[in-house]
Amino acid sequence: MLQLPFTTSHKRLFNLFTKLCDQAFQLLKDLFTTASVLAYPQFQNGASAFILHTDNSYGGMGAVLEQDGRVVASASQALTQSERN
Repeated sequence: MLQLPFTTSHKRLFNLFTKLCDQAFQLLKDLFTTASVLAYPQFQNGASAFILHTDNSYGGMGAVLEQDGRVVASASQALTQSERN
């Protein structure tokens, strides 16, 4: 819902960039420009199990591998027209 201040301001006042819009923009900019930190997987005896989360849609698919609630790996792929059929 970070984009909400942009869309509501645009509908009401075309050229007004409110303080809320600026805060949302700065947060989005920070999220897009900082790298995600992945955890190292733990394989020794007694380590927690891995959990694989997957999701797909008409245009793409993605997966996240986590252990103890921390992301170990992630992947995503856009589907081609032939893969969508």
